[in-house]
Amino acid sequence: MSLNHTPLLPESQQPLRLNHVPDSQRYILLSEIVAMGVCRSVQSPKNWIVNEWLTPYRDADGNIRVNLAELEHALASNPRMRDQRKPFGEDIEVKPVPIVGQVIGSQQ
Repeated sequence: MSLNHTPLLPESQQPLRLNHVPDSQRYILLSEIVAMGVCRSVQSPKNWIVNEWLTPYRDADGNIRVNLAELEHALASNPRMRDQRKPFGEDIEVKPVPIVGQVIGSQQ
């Protein structure tokens, strides 16, 4: 057994990972909203907070956070909050650009 080997803990003793936390208990930074691709700048979530579409929460470090479940609900129900992850809406099918060029083996 090597000294660097760490035995796996039982599931009940493993540290809580963010992926296992339900959205209703996740509070994310405004910059994380941008990183998720929801919007292009931090100004958008700031505007949503000023318009009272999202509730801001201050963490122990003084950073402003929003509840992830509240964000997803607001994006789905408020047409004035545009989700950049769905730039054309859910009903639109975006097709790839056709490749234009010479077919291999064709003669001109």
